Amino acid sequence: RTPSATGWRRLSPRPFLETQTAEPLASIVGFVAGLLHDAPSGAPIHTSTECLDAIEALIVRAELLGLDEQQLVSAWSYLAEARDDLDGAVKAQRASRERDGSTPTSMNNLAYLYSRTGKQLEEGLTLVRAAVSQTLPLQPSYSDTEAWLLHKMGRSDAAIVLMKEALHFTDWSRVGYGHSEILFHYAELLRATHHAEKAADVYRDCARYRFKSRYARSCAERLKRSVDPAP
Repeated sequence: RTPSATGWRRLSPRPFLETQTAEPLASIVGFVAGLLHDAPSGAPIHTSTECLDAIEALIVRAELLGLDEQQLVSAWSYLAEARDDLDGAVKAQRASRERDGSTPTSMNNLAYLYSRTGKQLEEGLTLVRAAVSQTLPLQPSYSDTEAWLLHKMGRSDAAIVLMKEALHFTDWSRVGYGHSEILFHYAELLRATHHAEKAADVYRDCARYRFKSRYARSCAERLKRSVDPAP
């Protein structure tokens, strides 16, 4: 669950900051990065300056000790997003690509950030399609990114085909925060293409799937307001 500000004071990062090797930090940085991404808006981990500063200290120490680059850039990106700095998150992803070259994961991550900022959507589409072309088996998260970009570009009918593909290839036996995100996107696409009843069913499934996650909360809020056809 998302820790409170008091919890973060009790779980002082100092022991991790004093370590001389990256291994003890790897798990905690990955765990905290996941919390940042998955916590609903307004959660203490997002609103407490003390929490965010502690997380930044952990990431800086991990960076100095040579933690895996992709894990670090994800952590920096999620921290920037938690601080409502999507442009900063984009900057972190772009700097990583310039420094270490493009990988399918880095291309997808940057493309998804473009979909969230609403900027450089065509570049994002090019990036994620390049990621898809270099990856077997198909990664559901890449199809999700491509679908969400198309939706932001006003091409929701094409997007929903890709989103169904993402749903088909998702491993539902393994619970992950990305699963509720895909369900939320699918429901939004159904709503945008005037399938309100189907959208309501998917919002409901999403809200039940991981009810404390950011996207499950968003789905629950949509249900409370009732699902009307998109204009």
